Amino acid sequence: MKLGIVGPPQAGKTTLFTVLTGQQPGPDALAGRTVSKMVSVPDPRLERLREIFEPRSFKPAMFQAVDFGAAVSAAAREGEERTADAFLVVLPLYAGLDPAEALEELDLEWTLLDLGIVEKRIERLEKAVVKPTPHREQDEKELARMRRLAAALGEQRPLRELALDDEERLALRPYGFHTLKPRLVIHNVDEQALPYPDTEPEAVVTVCGSLEAELAVLPPEDQADMREGFGIEEPARPRLIRAAYRLLGLISFFTVGPDEVRAWTIPAGTPAPVAAGAIHSDLQRGFIRAEVTAYDDFIAAGGSLKAAKAANVTRLEGKDYIVQDGDILEIRFSV
Repeated sequence: MKLGIVGPPQAGKTTLFTVLTGQQPGPDALAGRTVSKMVSVPDPRLERLREIFEPRSFKPAMFQAVDFGAAVSAAAREGEERTADAFLVVLPLYAGLDPAEALEELDLEWTLLDLGIVEKRIERLEKAVVKPTPHREQDEKELARMRRLAAALGEQRPLRELALDDEERLALRPYGFHTLKPRLVIHNVDEQALPYPDTEPEAVVTVCGSLEAELAVLPPEDQADMREGFGIEEPARPRLIRAAYRLLGLISFFTVGPDEVRAWTIPAGTPAPVAAGAIHSDLQRGFIRAEVTAYDDFIAAGGSLKAAKAANVTRLEGKDYIVQDGDILEIRFSV
């Protein structure tokens, strides 16, 4: 998962990068160059599994946070942005910004960028389809799709509003269209707006960036005291990551044992053999069955796989089983 941080100038994008990574801005960030870092996904369930198994290796799920540099050329920045899986759109509400208006302006900018790419692709395809090539039928199909995108973008409609099926989305993925990417809106507020609201709109997270960035670089014991003083129940980083997982439709499953405790990130709705393939391709190719224990059932059984089996909460599932968030899997396979 690659999360790109975007937004208006001086919105607090680099501050949010610090919130996510716990890393103070270095020379590259201060110089306006693009910076990125792999960040572990906090998961109390995984921490509990580590306590139980005391493994030699512990591997949480990871994601990549990217702060696109303000000093790089517009073309270079746009190219870098297209590689993100989703955008974290930072809006500085402390500056009196109207979030709806800011998002509308951003969508207009991105719509024009996407339209430029689509029009160039249409121009190439129109020349290709008149030639008797082996992939002519495929080119004609793509041309029809691109004309549909161009019509929507020409009406200033972002591509996320189109009803695209999974096959179309997969075909469009290499283009990295800005208006097709999921976006999580970050309302960056000042300390006067604390405490955070109890409920928020879908795909919106409120963050006091300056305060949360200060908290993120403190030792854990000092963080807790400072959060209590400001009425912040939970740090921003896990809140943001959970929201990003929901936005992208991602879940985690676990593999456990004395050698390794590890979290794996997969799309919701993933069948067991495909989830096994996230561990290793051989496990998907030779998949037979999966031993499945839900995390809550495992804990209720005393934190023991043996006790979970004795309590009949460990199940043998086949190829049609859809892996659920928090499942503990052991894959049976043969190659």
